Amino acid sequence: MSTVAALRRRREAAADARGLRSWITTTDHKRIGLLYIGTALAYLLVALVFALTMRTQLAAPRAGIVDPGAYNQIFT
Repeated sequence: MSTVAALRRRREAAADARGLRSWITTTDHKRIGLLYIGTALAYLLVALVFALTMRTQLAAPRAGIVDPGAYNQIFT
């Protein structure tokens, strides 16, 4: 088997691959774009939870939702 045939077979196998590994190791620009969008949405949700936690803490004096050290970590 030639090197070209081996590479062709490997490419075809990678194109047919399914699952998490195929998504993580992809070089397809469309899949990479979807991964970027998914990551951005995940970080947006984390930031939303942090923002709601901070606003809940500030809603009342001595609310006690988070301790001062944790509040500073969320803030920075």
